[in-house]
Amino acid sequence: MENRKTVTTKISGARKRELTFSQEGCTGCGMCSEVCPNDAIQLGPIGAIAKGIVDAPYLAVTEDCKACGICTRVCMFDALVVYVNGIRDEYDALGIIDVTGKDDCTFCKLCEEVCPRDAIVVNRAIPPMAGVIDGEFSVDSVRCNYCGICQDICPTGAVIVERGELSGRQRIDTKDTPARFERVELYDEKCVLCGVCARACPEDAITVSQRKRDDKIPLTGEIITDNNKCSWCGWCGEICPTKNIAVQKPFEGEIGIDVDGCQGCGTCIEVCPCDALFFPSTEYIKIEEFYEAGSGWKKPIKPRVAPVAEQLMVNKERCIFCGACANACPIDMIKVTRDKVTMMDTLPKATKKILGKLLHEGEAVKEEVA
Repeated sequence: MENRKTVTTKISGARKRELTFSQEGCTGCGMCSEVCPNDAIQLGPIGAIAKGIVDAPYLAVTEDCKACGICTRVCMFDALVVYVNGIRDEYDALGIIDVTGKDDCTFCKLCEEVCPRDAIVVNRAIPPMAGVIDGEFSVDSVRCNYCGICQDICPTGAVIVERGELSGRQRIDTKDTPARFERVELYDEKCVLCGVCARACPEDAITVSQRKRDDKIPLTGEIITDNNKCSWCGWCGEICPTKNIAVQKPFEGEIGIDVDGCQGCGTCIEVCPCDALFFPSTEYIKIEEFYEAGSGWKKPIKPRVAPVAEQLMVNKERCIFCGACANACPIDMIKVTRDKVTMMDTLPKATKKILGKLLHEGEAVKEEVA
C-alpha cells in the first residue's frame, strides 16, 4: 500500500519492531484505538477530515505505543502493519473470501468492478482470432496495385501493405527495370474476416470468406484476491452470476440510524469502506409525461431530478459493522454494535481476547477466553 510511514519504532536486543500506518487504507473505524492496551492511538475528527475541513490523518499514535501489534490484528483495511526486522508480521485474517468452482467462472469481471476496495483482479485470456474464426483471405497479386486502401480501412489493423519509397513509374515491371518486391500481409491474430477490405478494394483483388461456427469459444483466466484490501462486504458474491464467490464477514452486529436527526451531510457514505450506506437513488423522469406514441413530444423534456437526501439507508447485508460511519457522523446519529465474531472458533486464544473488546459488552467471548 502506498504512502505507508513508520509511526513507532521499538528495539529489543536484535529485534526491531516498526508500526507503520497508511492513511490511504484507514477508514477511521476506531477499532485499533478500542483494543490498544496503552491507549496510544487517538482518533481525529473523522467527519471533518473526510470532508476536507481538517487536514490531518484519521489517527495519531502517541509515544506510549509499544509496537506490540495488537492494533494490527483488528485492522481490517491494512492501514496498520508491524514489521519485525523488516519483515511484515502476519496474522490470521478476520474474514474469508473464497473463489470456488472456477470451472464455471465466466471471467465476466463483475466482481472486480463492484469491489469498493479494489481487492479483486480478474485476468481474462482472450484466444487469438485465428483460433476462433474459420475462413480465408486471399489477394490476387495480378490485379492488386498495392494502393493501401485495404490497410487504411481495416478496423482491426490486420492488413499491412508493403510498398516502400518507389514512385509509381518505378513500380512498373519491365525487362529493363523490374519492379521491386511488394506484398499485402495479413496478421491472422487480428483479422476477423469481416470483409470490409474486399468491399473497399477498387480492383476487386481481395477475396474474403468465413465459415460459420456454432461451437462455444473457450475462455480462460485467473482471479486474484487480496486479503489485505478485502473488507469482506460480500458485494462480489452477491453479483457473481455463477455464485462462485463465498464471503464470510468478520462480525455480526447491528447498525442503527436516527433518520429523524440525520441532516443528510453524507459524511458516513464517504468513509464507508463497503458502500453499504446510501441515500434514495436518483429520480428519473416519467417519459409518458413528455412523449405520446403516435403524436410525439407533448412538451420539452426536463433533465433528470437530482438525488434528494430524504432518508439515509443502509444495506445491512453489506455492512461489516466496522463503526467508521458512527465515528464520522458529526451529530452522533449512527450507532454500531458488534455482537459476534464469526470466525471465533478458528482464531488463536490471544486474538479472541483482543476481539472481545470490540463486542457489545464482550458477552460473546466471555466463555471462550476464560
